[in-house]
Amino acid sequence: MKLKIKMKATDAVDYQRLYVAVVDIGTARSYAQYLLKKGWHGWPVLRRGSVRVQQGAFTEALIIAYGRLWSPEVLKGFVWSDVDDISLHDCMLRLRNKVVGHSVPISYTVKPWVSDEFSTHIFGQPHLHFTRVELKRLDDMLVRFITEIQDHRLALLTTYVGPEKAKKMLAT
Repeated sequence: MKLKIKMKATDAVDYQRLYVAVVDIGTARSYAQYLLKKGWHGWPVLRRGSVRVQQGAFTEALIIAYGRLWSPEVLKGFVWSDVDDISLHDCMLRLRNKVVGHSVPISYTVKPWVSDEFSTHIFGQPHLHFTRVELKRLDDMLVRFITEIQDHRLALLTTYVGPEKAKKMLAT
């Protein structure tokens, strides 16, 4: 009984990064679908109590999971071709890099304010939210993406175990 597939080093690295990408896509899809299911699309400031916090947490988690896909170590060589896909992709990475992953000062505003009665600061921060349409589009993008990645994984595995075993391995 053979327990381990012996792959060339480059193929092993490629397979590992494709596998990790599938995991991250699944995580991102779960968050997007949960936000849709709960109806948590739109402005979080219009929500009350813990719902606002939960919406923010799931939105940030979605942005982080999606952003992890695009590190050079995980994914390379894939590009979106549709203009709307590119726009949403750029938005996700901008939010990840300038708001969620790092607090870039240009993303926020702080204005000191003084009157005779009191003083304060007027603070502006980006509101993290996606519309229902954006969440559905992102989910569709991720489905197409996972299909393409699975095709690459299948081709890679097929060279080592043949098409039938490769298909069985991807089904588990």
